[in-house]
Amino acid sequence: MLVVDAAELFCELDLKSKADDLHAHLRFNIPRWKCLPGHREGHELDYWECKFSVNYGDDKGIYTNIGTGDDAIQALMMAIKGAHINLKKHGDSWLDQNDIPDWMLFPKTITIGWGKEFYDEAVAKVEEMERKKNAEIEQRRKKRQV
Repeated sequence: MLVVDAAELFCELDLKSKADDLHAHLRFNIPRWKCLPGHREGHELDYWECKFSVNYGDDKGIYTNIGTGDDAIQALMMAIKGAHINLKKHGDSWLDQNDIPDWMLFPKTITIGWGKEFYDEAVAKVEEMERKKNAEIEQRRKKRQV
């Protein structure tokens, strides 16, 4: 079993399910660089990893896994995404201690796994939606000033 060691702890977060009395304690290790055994440093099989756990404190137990990436930030982002996916299996809506909802704690990212063309198209759509929303806000602001 993977262990999220207190000495390696990067951050932790307590959440509660909005629908029921379920609680979850998330822990993320400091991302660490790894070189696969038998390979020299600088080899293409080097990677970063970030261990994480989701402890539900009940019969659902503790879920542990590793986020990996080409750099520390990517490994941490993949660990956060992995924890969020696991949370969603146990409830649709989660809140932190300040009642901030999970959709704000775990913002959606655009995948790069389907290539740059897909990424660019997705970014363009999001930016267009932002422009429309900003235009709506500006129109409402002008109406209030009249």
